[in-house]
Amino acid sequence: MFQKPIPPKKGGFTLPEVMLCLVIITLSLPAAVNLLAHSTSFWQRANSAYSEDSELQEWLTLWQQSAPSGTRTGQFSDGRNWRIESIGELHSWWVEASDVSPEERGWYLP
Repeated sequence: MFQKPIPPKKGGFTLPEVMLCLVIITLSLPAAVNLLAHSTSFWQRANSAYSEDSELQEWLTLWQQSAPSGTRTGQFSDGRNWRIESIGELHSWWVEASDVSPEERGWYLP
């Protein structure tokens, strides 16, 4: 009528527990390495985009303080080309696209 109680484990892991642990490690280790490799690439691209945007902002600020007459062209330190065209009171600007920033353009009225 009464069943004999199940004795407690003597310590250690069973074969299914060990196999499950090895499967989890086998799948998660390459995924973690892949994630680290891509996060490094992401931060490099984010830093590059930030540098380009800050240089563009400084350029726009300096340009608006002393807007030139006529058409002027130049190049940023990262290789992107820029152009400013002045038509009377209206000034337009254009900046070439890079691999992390799109083409940008705008208008300025002093």
